Amino acid sequence: MEIGAHERTEIEKPPADVYRFIATEHGRNHPRWDTRAVEFVQLDPGPVAVGTRFAYKRKLPLPGVTQKLQLVVTEMEPERRFAFRMEGSMRAHVSYTLRPGSAPSATVVEAVAEFQVPGPQLLAPLMKMAVNRGAREGQRRIKQMVEAGA
Repeated sequence: MEIGAHERTEIEKPPADVYRFIATEHGRNHPRWDTRAVEFVQLDPGPVAVGTRFAYKRKLPLPGVTQKLQLVVTEMEPERRFAFRMEGSMRAHVSYTLRPGSAPSATVVEAVAEFQVPGPQLLAPLMKMAVNRGAREGQRRIKQMVEAGA
C-alpha cells in the first residue's frame, strides 16, 4: 500500500540555518525532531553527503513494536533541497524543499513523504493517520528547534 504525507511550514530563519539543521547536521537532528526514533546512527564517516547511510530504529504505532531501517541520502542541494530514502521492512522517499518565506529572513519548508508499506489494506486508515501525524509533529518540532537556535 502507498501512503503519502505533505506538510508546509514557514520558519523564521534564513535558508542556511534551516538547511544546516535538516541536512548538514541530519545525523544529530533527525532523532531530535522524529519522536519515533529509538536509534539513529551515521554509518559512513565524514560530513553528510549524497550516499551517506544511517541505521534507523523507530517505534511503530503498535505498543512495543520497533522497525529497523536504513536511511540513505539521495539529494543535497545547499539551502534548497534535501532528500533520502528508507529501506527495510518498508520503503519510503522523503524530501525537504526550501523556498523563500514571506519575510526576507524566513524559509518555507515543504516536506513530502511517500511510503510503500506491505501488509493488509485494512490497516491503511490507521497507517495514514500515523504518517500524517508524524509529518505534522516533525515539521512543528523542526520549526521550534530552528527558531530557538538549537
